[in-house]
Amino acid sequence: MPSLLLVVVGLVVLAGDCVQGKVDYRCRFGPMLSATDDAGVTHYFCATEMDPPFMQRGQYLVTRDAQNTCYECVCEDEIGMACCESERPVMHV
Repeated sequence: MPSLLLVVVGLVVLAGDCVQGKVDYRCRFGPMLSATDDAGVTHYFCATEMDPPFMQRGQYLVTRDAQNTCYECVCEDEIGMACCESERPVMHV
């Protein structure tokens, strides 16, 4: 079964800016950022405003915010950063 975040991202990608329908969960969106290091290598990342505060391009993570709400997040070229509420528990190893 696909995760809630993948369904939302799929809707946004397929429908563009016009997604119709009511959703009962919250998502946070943000831009993909870039920085060039001293060696001239450009690094791409997204700011989550959670722990961890940044994620790398192409990364997927499950995390919690300061209010202990669980989120599934992706950082991708086409959408930037997308973090959506999730019922999935965060597993700590």
